[in-house]
Amino acid sequence: MLIYIHGFNSSALSFKARLLRERMVALGRGAEFRCPELDHRPSRAIEQLEEVIEHADAPVRLIGSSLGGYYATYLAEKH
Repeated sequence: MLIYIHGFNSSALSFKARLLRERMVALGRGAEFRCPELDHRPSRAIEQLEEVIEHADAPVRLIGSSLGGYYATYLAEKH
């Protein structure tokens, strides 16, 4: 599973998120892509991401933009 983590004040519908989603679909891997809509509060955003990771049925890969990159690094180190 590939989780794209958007940045602060961004969304799951951002240009980068849409571009990556479209590419994953074009590669036939759309079902492996997740981009959750995150709360603006960091503690809640991390909780949301932890829930996605916890319920993943395949190994998780994290990428992010801006604050999402920080979250990805934090979660990669933690897990």
